[in-house]
Amino acid sequence: MFRLFSHHGDNGAAPDAPEAPRDELLSDAFIYARVGRPPVQDEFTDLRLPPYKKTRLRRKRDGRCVSCGRERPCRRHSRAHREQKRRLAALHANRRAPVRTFEQWYPGKTS
Repeated sequence: MFRLFSHHGDNGAAPDAPEAPRDELLSDAFIYARVGRPPVQDEFTDLRLPPYKKTRLRRKRDGRCVSCGRERPCRRHSRAHREQKRRLAALHANRRAPVRTFEQWYPGKTS
């Protein structure tokens, strides 16, 4: 059959072994066993994104936890998501803060 490394020759079979039919080697079951399940066809298939981002988008669409895929709310990750939202909100709030002068930061002092 199919061998990755062979010491018998170029085609991977022993010199006296009969040739296997090509259709048997490339059947659908053989191909799916080698590469996994067939690709998912949905609205995220044609986007130029890495597979892990497509997986996260699919989980979000289905209403599942985007980290582990369990039903939402996932107790394991809901706390982490909440804390991350809080950190990002604080970061953006600091960006929206007005620019202060030296006198506003240190009243009564001169530079």
